[in-house]
Amino acid sequence: MKNLILLFCLVIVIPSFGQFNQGFETWDSTYQHSYPEQMDSLFNVPNPKHGTVKKWTEDYNYGVCQTTDSYSGKYAIILHNWYGYANTTIKSSDTISYRPQYLNGHFKYITSTYNGLATGLISVALTKNGNADTIATGSFQFDSTLSYAPFQVELQYLSNEIPDSVHIIITNAYTHCMYNVVCNLLYLDDLSFSGTTSGLKDHLLSDAEIDIYPNPTNTFLNYKSTADIHGISVMDSRGRTINYKPNKENRIDVSALNPGVYFVQFLNSKQQLLSVKRLVITPNG
Repeated sequence: MKNLILLFCLVIVIPSFGQFNQGFETWDSTYQHSYPEQMDSLFNVPNPKHGTVKKWTEDYNYGVCQTTDSYSGKYAIILHNWYGYANTTIKSSDTISYRPQYLNGHFKYITSTYNGLATGLISVALTKNGNADTIATGSFQFDSTLSYAPFQVELQYLSNEIPDSVHIIITNAYTHCMYNVVCNLLYLDDLSFSGTTSGLKDHLLSDAEIDIYPNPTNTFLNYKSTADIHGISVMDSRGRTINYKPNKENRIDVSALNPGVYFVQFLNSKQQLLSVKRLVITPNG
């Protein structure tokens, strides 16, 4: 009887999260790819198929491709530009009841753009009470690689609370194709959370001191840092992200953002997180 009670207690305290089809093995539907010649002859994707992947939503599934060229298992997913200029974004939201430290996965990224090297992006947000409270955020930029490589998104916690929801957003690129209808192929496979954290981290990746001002604002945001900044992203409570390039003026234009609370992430040359700052955008007028 004591063993049964102990087993019951162990079961109810095990942290959990919803299965968001992290291996991209399950698809609701698939059909013939709209650009099979380019996918095959230019990028060597055998038997490409459009489709809707289970537990993920997409803006347009013309840029979502099922592939048997996987890191493990039967399938992986490819996100790509379609019709030359249109990029592709997929999203997944699910439940979670603990504090993971990382989101891990494997990717490869084959780029071809009119304005240089493209980068893809994955953003993660952990929230509580629906989307009212943001508990943690993290992001990672994908650079070109012809073979599968591991990646890791470190989650930066902003609160000691336990989240109840996780939101993941992935975009293949923010640039157009150079000549082709299809380009910027982002392969993804084997997403999984790992690690746990009981409280706020005592330090980040460096001793960099970063200040932002004015805050609140609805026009421009200035930043000052003791470290070299190579990437800036502004994330809302759902994990939706806008990327900015650092500039000599140390200023970004945030006038297009809707009023609300955002989180500004500063990244180093390896696209690792240096700091996260809370930003309030006020209404105009």
